[in-house]
Amino acid sequence: MKQKNPILGAVLGLFILGLYYSTGFNKRASFIVAGLIIASYAIMFLISPDLMWVVNAASAYLGYKFAKEHNESVAGMET
Repeated sequence: MKQKNPILGAVLGLFILGLYYSTGFNKRASFIVAGLIIASYAIMFLISPDLMWVVNAASAYLGYKFAKEHNESVAGMET
């Protein structure tokens, strides 16, 4: 497997569906994406649309984190 760019993972993470790049198409990614979509709608309708940046920031962080974890696991498999 080849390594993924963590910066690209963070940028794509800003768009919630971009998290699939960082995690791949698996159950974990599906649950995380579904949870973030539900959280974004809850924040938008129940609290305020001005706070949508919170979900985007969390999603960008998760994209960076998951790409970094993937790279560490790939490096561990090579040794």
